[in-house]
Amino acid sequence: MNYFDFTLYLIAGLLGILGHWWIRWSQDRTSNTFFGYLVDNKKYTVGAVFSIFGATSTLYTAINPPELSMELLLLSYLSGYKLDSMVNRDSTTPTVIREVKKDESISDVINKSRGK
Repeated sequence: MNYFDFTLYLIAGLLGILGHWWIRWSQDRTSNTFFGYLVDNKKYTVGAVFSIFGATSTLYTAINPPELSMELLLLSYLSGYKLDSMVNRDSTTPTVIREVKKDESISDVINKSRGK
């Protein structure tokens, strides 16, 4: 068993959590930093990490002999992304809510949110 390959698959899965947080943050669905997102949702984070570990273990043992490849790394990343998306669906992460005035255009709202 090659533990280096397994570790890379596991890291790719954990990067999937980072990718899921990035999408939520860029869409203003959370105002937390990445570590704040993990700490505020401890129960969901633990569930996602154990799910990723289980998925990575299954992926690693299903291929005999496992070879390090970009396809499997991408599959691990996408598994981490999707598992975090499923597990953190009910999380109580604070979202960014902004009231839009009637005379504001969409471009004004976007520019204000970007600090322009």
